[in-house]
Amino acid sequence: MRKTSFTKGKTKLLRSKNAISWGRTAVSRSKTKLRAGETAFAVGTTTVTHGETTSSLSKATLSQGKKSITVVKTLLKRGKETQWNLYWDFHL
Repeated sequence: MRKTSFTKGKTKLLRSKNAISWGRTAVSRSKTKLRAGETAFAVGTTTVTHGETTSSLSKATLSQGKKSITVVKTLLKRGKETQWNLYWDFHL
């Protein structure tokens, strides 16, 4: 696991990445968080690959105080075919 952290005043950046693989299968997870005062932005991605098939889930959240907007993207890739969906949620 790799972690990177940076802080300056009220601004903080944290990034982490995990990965494991065996044979034709690999799993990875990455997460990035940026916080400046009450405002925060976070992005996380989980990816699973087996041969030519890749499946991933990405989530991005922007928040300020108790208000937040979240967007989730799912992706399935098999050879040359790609399918994806986009979902969102608001807490205002």
